[in-house]
Amino acid sequence: MKPGQTVNAGMASGNLVSWATQPRYDGRGPGSPGAAPTPATVAGPGGTSLPRPGRKGRFVSTKLYVGNIAFGTTGADLEQLFGQFGTVTSAQVVNDRETGRSRGFAFVEMSDGAAEAIQALNMKDFQGRSLTVNEAKPREDRPRGGGGYGGGGGGGGGRRY
Repeated sequence: MKPGQTVNAGMASGNLVSWATQPRYDGRGPGSPGAAPTPATVAGPGGTSLPRPGRKGRFVSTKLYVGNIAFGTTGADLEQLFGQFGTVTSAQVVNDRETGRSRGFAFVEMSDGAAEAIQALNMKDFQGRSLTVNEAKPREDRPRGGGGYGGGGGGGGGRRY
């Protein structure tokens, strides 16, 4: 480099490169911890989901959220109700940790017929309550711990003579 010559850090092979727009590689390949998961299903004809090629014999079940259920509703009641539309893998009523009483919602996992169950049972009356049925969303991480500082003291008020 000659004295007085400046170097452009964004120059590579004579082309100006904007580092902000270049894709970044973080060293995590597919399948490694922290890498983005690959979907287990692919879109089939008519919007149906088919198992991803290469995953032989592995069918993905759909987890459904069932809200506004009566407090006396059991998992067996939900298995019977949703079983009319397909194969129910599991049905779990969510109970309060402290009281053991139902919290008024449940999760039903179905290996097939989930779309039909959603369409048929959403906003339908069951045991005197209008059900809310839709595909369950992944649980969001909740912040843990302390909750912050919460303010400070009143200060010294200054020196008195």
